[in-house]
Amino acid sequence: MSGTRSLAVFSIICGLVLLGLSPATVLAREGVAGMDLDLSAGYRVDQLDWNIAGNIAGTSPNILSELTWEDLESYQVTARGRLVLASPHRPVSVVLRSYISYGDIYAGRNQDSDYFGDNRTREFSRSNNQADAGSLWDSSLGGGMVFFLAGRKLSLTPLLGFSYHAQNLTIQDGYQTLSDPSQAPPLHPGITLPPIGPIAGLDSRYETEWRSGWLGLDLRYQPLPVFSLQGTVEIHGGQFRASGDWNLRDDLRHPDSFKQNSDDASGLLANLGLRVGGPRLQLSADLTYQEWRADDGESWTYFSDGTVGLTRLNEVNWRVFSVNAGLTLSF
Repeated sequence: MSGTRSLAVFSIICGLVLLGLSPATVLAREGVAGMDLDLSAGYRVDQLDWNIAGNIAGTSPNILSELTWEDLESYQVTARGRLVLASPHRPVSVVLRSYISYGDIYAGRNQDSDYFGDNRTREFSRSNNQADAGSLWDSSLGGGMVFFLAGRKLSLTPLLGFSYHAQNLTIQDGYQTLSDPSQAPPLHPGITLPPIGPIAGLDSRYETEWRSGWLGLDLRYQPLPVFSLQGTVEIHGGQFRASGDWNLRDDLRHPDSFKQNSDDASGLLANLGLRVGGPRLQLSADLTYQEWRADDGESWTYFSDGTVGLTRLNEVNWRVFSVNAGLTLSF
């Protein structure tokens, strides 16, 4: 995939934004009304699942294979920047903000189930595996206009922007919990169902990309100079891309055994933040929830003999909750 390159480019953009918010640069710029730099760390848990049909029409059966990653726990670090530009010629101010976040997965579970009947019936294969490695990336860049109310204690900021999210997931330490050839469809030549028991050598991967534009609203309430509450809601719409490597499948190509895409991806992000401290340095705490879905996509399977299979990607669902604490430096 091009995920690493895309992420590197987007990280450079965010880095340049944060660099542009350095104190020396701010002092040299006319019209800068305020700037916040925030560095935080915390805990994050993700859930992700997807399923495909037996053919591109979404039938035979309507769910052929379903993969689920549950309770992916990770340590997360996040860097944020926010710049407010004001002008005596405008009744409102301009806001630019960006962030980049990295999560290191240390715990998680995976299940891989295959069916030969519609609506998850005639299950013929199931494995339950560990998913306690991998990484998670989130980054965003946006801007808008801030409106001050209630003697500047309250501000509303409509925004628009672009975001990039990626999950680099693993499947390891596998155990075959169901293997029923009597329920299975005709398999690819040379392939047999694994027996019930430990799966030796399992080290598969699944990598995703979510690219989206978004519309959002920031709300800030600061009743006292030493205390403020912040809230954010964003609605996202964009594209989903993924690739995977099933390392034990000799009938599949490596390192990309299959690829998936959907141009019907959407998401919701909600954040609640608290800042306590002086005018220059504050303690910060944030709760963030994201819920994403991709529908009506395509999934290509690449076989080792050079042939390609095409089927329908029914849906992808991703949910994440995180809690971070850190320091905010204001200028």
